[in-house]
Amino acid sequence: MLALQDEQRTEMIQKSLSWLRQNAASVDSVSSLAWCILSLFVYQEPIGGLKNRLAAIIGDGRDIRNNATLATAILALKCGEMIHPFEVLR
Repeated sequence: MLALQDEQRTEMIQKSLSWLRQNAASVDSVSSLAWCILSLFVYQEPIGGLKNRLAAIIGDGRDIRNNATLATAILALKCGEMIHPFEVLR
């Protein structure tokens, strides 16, 4: 979804976005949930509840052993507070 953000919103993109919006709340993986947030944000979808859920899952972050996962989670938690590193600027 991130790679397609600058493309015309075809029916397939709309269906994919709808699927992501509907299923993101049930994602339990820190990395996957973070990518859901990052993707939904660039499509201007509400992410507040997802950010709260991600924050609750990671806690203080000490249990996350993968630095890439932790970095992605931090970027997702900062969505809306800083420049999105994966957003195509127009």
